[in-house]
Amino acid sequence: MANKSARPILKVDDSDLPQLKPTVFKDVDDDQILAAADELTARHGALRSSVVATPKAAAKNEISPRILMSLSLPAYLDTDLTLRAAQRRVSKLFLILEALAKSGYEIRQEDLIGDRRRKKR
Repeated sequence: MANKSARPILKVDDSDLPQLKPTVFKDVDDDQILAAADELTARHGALRSSVVATPKAAAKNEISPRILMSLSLPAYLDTDLTLRAAQRRVSKLFLILEALAKSGYEIRQEDLIGDRRRKKR
């Protein structure tokens, strides 16, 4: 491994830096600034209240808590479920839940999601 040569320390003179001009607002009085601040405060409050209200609305549309269940199926039934799910573009879970609903079991509508995979963009 080669030794790196010591690099010289760069010295920057303030005169080398570009001079920035301070932003000055002309023809703006304190009342205009206070009115703009009040408008921003009101807009921020409206945004904040809508964000707070969103989780409550979203909670109604969420799927129910899940449990993991193993299911042993004959190979021919799994093949049939796979083909039918592909034809309808839904999941095998959807087909099973749909069959249970038709048999009289209570299945909530929000739990009947055809395909949980993310859509390709």
